[in-house]
Amino acid sequence: MANLVKSTQFKVVDDLKDPTLGNIIKDESALMFSWAALGIAAILYIPGAGFISALAISYFGYRDVNATCREQGATENVKQSEGFSPSQSPSHSETTQPTQTPKPLPSGPTRENPQEEPEPEFIGIPWGKPRPSHKEAYQGDVYATPEQKAEAQKTAVALAEFRAPNINELLNLPIKKRAERLLADMALSGCNLTPYLYDKLIIATGTQRSGKSTIIVLAGILEAALLGKELRYITSDGDIYPVAFSGIANGAKYYGMATKEIEETQLDQANNVVWIFDEVTKQHPEVKSALWEQLLTGFVKTGASARLITHGTTMKAIGFPAGMADQVKSEAVIVKALRKSDAVGREAAAKLTNGGRYPSGEYRRQELNDGNLKDVQGEQLQIPDWLLFDTNEQGNPCYVRSLLRYFPELDARKNGGVIPELYPEPKDQYEDTRQNLERLLDTDAAHPVQAEVVDEDETLSANAAQFAQIVLTHLKDKNIKVVSLARLLCDNYSIKVALKQNSQNADIKAKGKETARQLAMKCKHLGLLTVEEKGGNSISLSAPPATLFGVV
Repeated sequence: MANLVKSTQFKVVDDLKDPTLGNIIKDESALMFSWAALGIAAILYIPGAGFISALAISYFGYRDVNATCREQGATENVKQSEGFSPSQSPSHSETTQPTQTPKPLPSGPTRENPQEEPEPEFIGIPWGKPRPSHKEAYQGDVYATPEQKAEAQKTAVALAEFRAPNINELLNLPIKKRAERLLADMALSGCNLTPYLYDKLIIATGTQRSGKSTIIVLAGILEAALLGKELRYITSDGDIYPVAFSGIANGAKYYGMATKEIEETQLDQANNVVWIFDEVTKQHPEVKSALWEQLLTGFVKTGASARLITHGTTMKAIGFPAGMADQVKSEAVIVKALRKSDAVGREAAAKLTNGGRYPSGEYRRQELNDGNLKDVQGEQLQIPDWLLFDTNEQGNPCYVRSLLRYFPELDARKNGGVIPELYPEPKDQYEDTRQNLERLLDTDAAHPVQAEVVDEDETLSANAAQFAQIVLTHLKDKNIKVVSLARLLCDNYSIKVALKQNSQNADIKAKGKETARQLAMKCKHLGLLTVEEKGGNSISLSAPPATLFGVV
């Protein structure tokens, strides 16, 4: 017996510091209810001293709940310090397993069967509601430093590529089979685009930088791959994804020209055509009205499809003609794009990069209701985050560029970046004559001004003439009188592509800027443009003054 006493370890427990009932009842709400029940029973069933007993029970209950919370908090801290998250920690009844070293990501993308994640536990807060688990709580892109953000994005891109369908494997399939496989995988991830490919009229609406163009272009790529569709893109801001469209038209005047072409299309003569109209809301009311009336009346008979990118939440804001609500409901599918700030709320968005003003990948179906757009309950899309393994020129993950990796045939960058113009401008037949006359007048001047020394190479002159024509068209389309050379290189798609300003190579972009400067000075020398140097490499371009033969 003496040996037994010596070998046995005794522990003195202070019930006011360690849990009492809390050792049995782990849930704080149930524990508080138990102590409250004891207090009420003491008042009801202990005559005279019941109130004093209830006070004592309340005091012991308060200490017990606090001790229980402290014990659970310490347990969670130990688990987290050992590499566990709340959803990974074993229950009290389970045997703790040794921590396994995580499998490193492979160098190339592979495909594995997804494993179902265990249900996360809830972390209790004393005297309050339980806060959501780590799976429900928002995990935003909040970074301490730019370097931390860059490293986190690099990791996210690598993880997305690891989870995405294997590119090399799919490239061995015909393009139609690739599209079928991608559509199936996206549907399994909560983004079933297949029904949308067969809709004749789709409208994407939402705030700026919410992903309206993204969903339309994603569907267009899959339409072209699966159904062999021809994509025609109309815009007025020059911001165009590097997709090998069959033709593009960049300018406000082209919306009316496209509307006229649609109107003149015969029955079932455009079955393989998809019209994509961007920036529709910005166009003149008469242009919008004519376009909508055509799309909502005789368009379906042509066999073509149309996808429109708009802003607004009402018929008037989007530009629907009055009295056509029924046609919109029957003919159009409306999808609302959400920015990250729309999806997570303003409080969470305040902590995000740029306030969450970028696409969330989430979309909701909408319908007209008394002239306003309302969400259709239960109908939403979420582009899978594994489709974010390729980046744009700014280094940000991009859904469209990632999808193009599976369809190099539809990537304009693989074809030299040149996309045909839908409505090419006719060449001015008197342009060469006018240039020669301008030179002649300069030569015969009574007091000739010392001209700049420029290269008289014929190729440079021809390129300068084309450059001047693009600049004049740009000024007219934008309804402006002057444009800086830097802004022109950013906004004008034709010049941006020709001088490779969309390249990620800094040397190529620098060479393109110098070429643009030389072309501008050549245009000045030939009298094709008015060029003003403001110092600091700032150059402004405008139309030349009136000449003997009229205004240019």
